Amino acid sequence: MVRFLGIGKESTYRTAVSATEYINIISESITPDWDRVKLEEAGYRFATDKLPGGFKVTGDISLYVDAQTITKFLEGLLGSVSTTNDGEITAYKHTFTPANSLPSYTLEIFPEYPADYSRQIAGTGILSMRLEAEAGSPLTATIGVLGAKESLISPSSTTPSFANISPLPFNNSSVEIEDSAVATVEAFRLDVSNGIPDDAFVLNDMFLPALRLEGGEIMGEMDIAFTSWDYYKLFYGSSSATEPSETPDTVKIELIATGGSTGSGTAGYENYKLAITLPKCRLDTSNANFDRRSRIVQRLGFEALHDTSSGYAIQIEVVNTKSSP
Repeated sequence: MVRFLGIGKESTYRTAVSATEYINIISESITPDWDRVKLEEAGYRFATDKLPGGFKVTGDISLYVDAQTITKFLEGLLGSVSTTNDGEITAYKHTFTPANSLPSYTLEIFPEYPADYSRQIAGTGILSMRLEAEAGSPLTATIGVLGAKESLISPSSTTPSFANISPLPFNNSSVEIEDSAVATVEAFRLDVSNGIPDDAFVLNDMFLPALRLEGGEIMGEMDIAFTSWDYYKLFYGSSSATEPSETPDTVKIELIATGGSTGSGTAGYENYKLAITLPKCRLDTSNANFDRRSRIVQRLGFEALHDTSSGYAIQIEVVNTKSSP
């Protein structure tokens, strides 16, 4: 037996489904959050009762990012996906962009021991995702979730099959700004968050009735070895700026992580890949300070904005061997 996270996409919000995929994660911190209404009245110094209030489930999932297992989470994060194949039916390209509604999922959490139950979380939405690439480490993701309902079920499996591919490595990853490679990136972090209220309860229901999607935010930062003033100038507003500009340029930022072979011979499908495109970013912060004789690392912070020409604020493309996310 092994510990695992199972996931299945729901047809109807909060109607639990069986896991269709099992994922080998690093850790999870998903916990029930059950409000209690304390009855405090004038007659007694201490409360006389606590009544059950709204119930929800929240927490994080941490995992290494590979091109097979990350796709369901990306669909849950952004909402829209289109899929093409290589013509050989060997490899597939899934393109994710933001939508105005999000799918819901059922999670199954199996702790291995005690083995008589799994925790089943129905009506789960993806609140946020942090993607992090650091030199010397595989790509990692931390995924924030909001679930509606929890129950104990018999485990759907005690010997699940996991995707048998390696995480996407940093040493085969690159960052580009305005289509030019940034050669000295040491770390890249991207935080994508969805506004989903966790207190939008209704009368006659103890559980959240829907994923009510509001706004969103895409923030990021990269650590760059400080070997030139090029990116400090970009923060000022252009590649030639030597002081802050009243009309700073926006920049396109891309992260591309490439894995092993998919077995396809078609161009663009040969390798497992994750490619993030942020067509319109504002560079918000630029820190390049020194401490004694330590090397200087510039931290460049940015926010991705909706680009009317592209029609999105973020696009994530994944190449793998799955016909659907």
